[in-house]
Amino acid sequence: MLQSCKKSEQALVTDEIVKLRVELKQLWDEFELDRWDNLMDFIACFTIYFEELPNPELSYIVLFIMACHSLAMDKFCTLGCGSAERVNTTYYAIFSRYLNDTQLGFYRSLFEAWTVTLHREQPLKELLPTVTLPIVRDFMWADWRNENIAMVAYIRTIMVVNFPNEEMHSALSLSTGVYMSLQCGLLNDMASVAKDKNSNEINFFIDVAPGTVMKQKDLFEEVENYINTVNLSDNYKLVLRSTLHGSYILYTGSKRYYGKSQCNW
Repeated sequence: MLQSCKKSEQALVTDEIVKLRVELKQLWDEFELDRWDNLMDFIACFTIYFEELPNPELSYIVLFIMACHSLAMDKFCTLGCGSAERVNTTYYAIFSRYLNDTQLGFYRSLFEAWTVTLHREQPLKELLPTVTLPIVRDFMWADWRNENIAMVAYIRTIMVVNFPNEEMHSALSLSTGVYMSLQCGLLNDMASVAKDKNSNEINFFIDVAPGTVMKQKDLFEEVENYINTVNLSDNYKLVLRSTLHGSYILYTGSKRYYGKSQCNW
């Protein structure tokens, strides 16, 4: 399935994307990040429905920059290094070549809220308006996985880039984005335990909710059913499905958890 995603991805890759990929790889090395191949797996998986979007090339570019940005910030926030400001400045400058001021401002506000604040381990409910989804209301997401750091920003920025007239600030759209990011993280946790029996990682889902352990496929189907019933536009559901399917393919089919789990950096 991962190979199928990579073939589909090739249809999206333009000369501009090839040039950008070289630039981002140079920065990746400069910031001393590791496992570039895993990042490329991530990008390939999450573009699964991009061809159905109005702006597939720009969507791909936004996802690529965002993934590099979030992983770099994860390293420097976690280590408490003084380079975090430089990381932000560098990636915002790259974004400014592709996004208008409104889009960039939207991304910045979301990215800063969901990376910096969550690294300080504040309960999600303190960051949200009234939220009714139990998993969002009851869970604190302190163990925010690398690939999910900017998940909410990713979902909503891709929406703004493709569907600028959508209502993005409602409590339902925000809480649904949080719900999706949490569930994608749970798919991640299940995959880590399934593929790495010797890992010392705490499995968030099993540790916090021991009575609700599910198989990956069951969780995937549960979230897909939720997407089908939630009262949001078909445009929003399309981006949510891409996120869900990308997470499922990534965590079940990629080489991320072959061998002992470790940080991407």
